[in-house]
Amino acid sequence: MTLILPARKVVLESPFRSTETTTIEQNRCYLGHCLEDCRSRREIWYASHAGLTGEDDDELVRLIGIRDGWTIGETMEYCVVYSDLGVTPGMKMSIDHYSAKGMEIKWRRLDPKLVKSILEM
Repeated sequence: MTLILPARKVVLESPFRSTETTTIEQNRCYLGHCLEDCRSRREIWYASHAGLTGEDDDELVRLIGIRDGWTIGETMEYCVVYSDLGVTPGMKMSIDHYSAKGMEIKWRRLDPKLVKSILEM
């Protein structure tokens, strides 16, 4: 017999674009740990930036990508925001968008030792 555990569908927000304090590589590593945290909570995640492969320096393409991500994100049960590395302007746009749609926003942080190791990469 197969045991099927209930899972919640979440849209995940974390930094993608490099900032003054983090590189895109650090943000991708952080995202991987955020995804694992969601899995450990039996959540099925959607993170539009998980599939991006390069720098998103073209502002129009970036904004279109954010908007397109909202289309899927709006079908999720709630939004989880991982804030150890700060909240980028793109994350703020999405948080504001989902809040305006009435979606619950859950703020999360990872283990500080793990975050420190990512920042020391």
